[in-house]
Amino acid sequence: MIRIIVLIIAIAGLAACQQEGKKSAARKNAVTIDTFTMSAEDWDTGCYYALDSNDYKRGVLILSHNAFTGPLMRINGVMTRFATDTTGRIYNDQYEVIVETQATDSIDYTLIYKGKIKLKSKDSTIVAEREVIGECGC
Repeated sequence: MIRIIVLIIAIAGLAACQQEGKKSAARKNAVTIDTFTMSAEDWDTGCYYALDSNDYKRGVLILSHNAFTGPLMRINGVMTRFATDTTGRIYNDQYEVIVETQATDSIDYTLIYKGKIKLKSKDSTIVAEREVIGECGC
């Protein structure tokens, strides 16, 4: 009887270790949308998104999209450049960026937006998603 109980406990422990191993492997393969800093002098007509209003005021962004640089994001710690097409789609050879925002306010000629930015892999899986606040305008 004791051997059966010990065997059950050992099997449960092994299953827990295997499950933690799967979680650890998933974390290693996770895609992150990271912040980067851009000074206000570098901002041009375009769209700029941050995680919150404090980051936004300090120029700590997760997406910059202007005519000079084109769309930029830091993914897994690497600055990543994207292209756009005539429909406004933001993409590169690995990802597509989906911006789902709504205008919540306007200041002068600039619209303030809140919503989400999603990063979609080539197989159409959403691999990262962040809540954002930002602006589009001149």
